[in-house]
Amino acid sequence: MPKLKRIGYAILKLAHLLFTSLWIGGAFCLILLLTLGLGGDATHPVVVAIQIVDLAVVVPAAAGSLLTGILFSSVTHWGYFKHRWIMAKYLINLIPILLGAFIQAPWLEHMLALARAYNLPGGLPAEFFHYRDWFLAFTVGQWALLLVAVYLSIFKPTLRARSAPPVRQAPAV
Repeated sequence: MPKLKRIGYAILKLAHLLFTSLWIGGAFCLILLLTLGLGGDATHPVVVAIQIVDLAVVVPAAAGSLLTGILFSSVTHWGYFKHRWIMAKYLINLIPILLGAFIQAPWLEHMLALARAYNLPGGLPAEFFHYRDWFLAFTVGQWALLLVAVYLSIFKPTLRARSAPPVRQAPAV
């Protein structure tokens, strides 16, 4: 695939940064909604808001971040496997996408169903808070992983074990 010119590189970088920022911001909004918004009579609308943020911001931003990352590897000098930090970023990108799709999405559906069924002044069942706590824990973990990805992008560490210092030879007698 041909390499990008300067303007194409800048547009791709802008798109990648935009998607990543939306993903980090969306995850942070989910954390705030999960910690501050749930409880009382507004539980059902807050869970609906969590689902909207998840489906309208987090999911498209995660997909956009992955796709622009793949494009970066394809059309720039960075490549796919040239640097370990790039491989680490792909892994960091895929973990939240897979966990979100296969683990967190069903939890959110259960939370929504429980909030809809028990949206009474009497309160929610313990099962709701079980799902909420696990959803929150996974979301915080994913948010932390995304911050690690930002660190990797900025500092581009080699991710190699440091070599031992050279052994000093004793002077010949």
